[in-house]
Amino acid sequence: MNKPIVHNFDSEEEAKQTTEDTRKFVRDYTRSYKEYKDKHNGEKMNHYDILMVDENASPEEIKDMKQKLMVMFNQTPKDKMTEAHYEIIGAIKEADLILSDEKKRQQYNNSLHESKEPKRLSVKEAAAKFENISGGKPSTNISNKQTSAVITH
Repeated sequence: MNKPIVHNFDSEEEAKQTTEDTRKFVRDYTRSYKEYKDKHNGEKMNHYDILMVDENASPEEIKDMKQKLMVMFNQTPKDKMTEAHYEIIGAIKEADLILSDEKKRQQYNNSLHESKEPKRLSVKEAAAKFENISGGKPSTNISNKQTSAVITH
């Protein structure tokens, strides 16, 4: 079971500053999350980026960051919560679920590394993509001279 996080502040001023810092962090994190999605056509950030940990992070580091992020996001008053807040909380939970399980984490890491490698298309795949884009078949009116120029350049 998770231990509750208790803050002992030396002054009311320190407590206010911490609250302001937390709100600023949540605002900045949410903005970055939205910008990433907009820039990458709705694609989600990877789990390591969501939890702000390195790929070599220990299970304890992952758990600690998940807990810190959840505390920060759950301090947002309910009436100030946006759809993005709820989406981020879900993403944090999902990232923790996958990265905390060694088998799921290994599968996730494998899929991450596969997606970073450039994918080469077979001739059939390239032709199919061309058909989808152009709405027709590739032109067969290309001379051998033009074909060799395309291949060599």
